[in-house]
Amino acid sequence: MLSAAVLCLVLRVADGDTLSAHCPTDLQGSGSPSAVKLRLAEIDAPEKGQAFGQRSKRSLEQMCLGQWAQVRASQTDRYGRWVAHVQCRGQNVNSAQVSSGMAWVYQAYAHDPHLLQLQEQAQTGSVGLWVDAHPTPPWEFRRQQRNSRAHRGPAPT
Repeated sequence: MLSAAVLCLVLRVADGDTLSAHCPTDLQGSGSPSAVKLRLAEIDAPEKGQAFGQRSKRSLEQMCLGQWAQVRASQTDRYGRWVAHVQCRGQNVNSAQVSSGMAWVYQAYAHDPHLLQLQEQAQTGSVGLWVDAHPTPPWEFRRQQRNSRAHRGPAPT
């Protein structure tokens, strides 16, 4: 269940689906100011070392960096980031990243069928990361990275 919207100032963009912000009111409704990390809900952007990783980050920066954002957080993830739906300049950032081909719908966590429609439109139109006929989803890229590290074994001492 999403919380009530809280206005937060976006201070940093880590990648195409992660922001750092200062919220004058705590996301849990306690009224205390807080610095938070926000993970955009229902989407997964390319990793920094992956094709379109830097473009995805810049896209999110252009929408949100230095802007007041409406944040509707639902929970925290295993890294302590708030999973949230975010609006900057009146635009749904989660949807904008998908429709511009700067992120995938993270189907394992997606609940909004409209996101899948936006992704299909981006894919059909070869927008953003969809210019590649077979782009690698970030969750597969991360798995490949983990497997590669595991096969190399421990670093020599």
